[in-house]
Order: sequence, then C-alpha cells, then structure tokens
Amino acid sequence: MRALPVDELRERFEQAGLATPQINSYRMEGELEDLLSRSFPNQGDADRLRTIFAHSVSDDALDLNTRLADGKIYYSFPVAVLVTRKAD
Repeated sequence: MRALPVDELRERFEQAGLATPQINSYRMEGELEDLLSRSFPNQGDADRLRTIFAHSVSDDALDLNTRLADGKIYYSFPVAVLVTRKAD
C-alpha cells in the first residue's frame, strides 16, 4: 500500500475515462503519540518512529511540517482530493 502522487492519481482518472479532475489540497494535522496509538507498530518501531519524527523537527526532513509544542510532536500530512464527473 502506498500514497499516490497527484500526477499518478490524475492518470488513474484518465485511464478510467473520466474528465480531468478538480484538485483540492489541504494538510491533515495530528499528534505523533495519537498516531502511534492507532497504528499498531511492530515491537520497537514506535521508538524508532519517535526518533525519526524528533530529528525532523529541526529541518522538516519528512516534509510533514513536524514541530514540537507543549512537549509533543505534531505533524501534518499533505492531502489531495480529486473530484470529477463521469461523462454521459
């Protein structure tokens, strides 16, 4: 499973015979510990992910707008919603 880039999503619309989609983008905000509590990481992976996110706070290496506030690590995932109508 993987997230698809917008260009690849557009191609999927074209392959399905759909019109060029309208693209709406935003960022979905979250807090790292909350994410980990819902993600069921393998044994030891949660600590590894905490370290990766913590290192990203200084340079945003993950491109997730990682930041520290009130002793917690926050992030935001880029999200794109593509919308079109099927031709008659």
